[in-house]
Amino acid sequence: MLIKTYVSLLAFQLVMLGTLAASPWQQVVQMLTCSGFTLLLWVTLDGRLALPVTAGAAGLALAAGSPAAALAAGATGLILFLLKGKPSCVESSAP
Repeated sequence: MLIKTYVSLLAFQLVMLGTLAASPWQQVVQMLTCSGFTLLLWVTLDGRLALPVTAGAAGLALAAGSPAAALAAGATGLILFLLKGKPSCVESSAP
């Protein structure tokens, strides 16, 4: 439940940042916000629906007026998809 609240707040932040005057730091913050948004949705859905999650985050970024953030969402989704199923711990018990 808490993750869904964070996702909602990040979506709101992404849209509100799109209304500010453009600056280089705004683009960086939008990219980080969109990457975090994609990551939290990925965790919430447990890696299922990879394409809709990535496309939805990229679409929200484009609606907010930030193609750089849409690219960041796509890159985050691609990286998470490539890492899907791999052990996340170096000291894993798998042989």
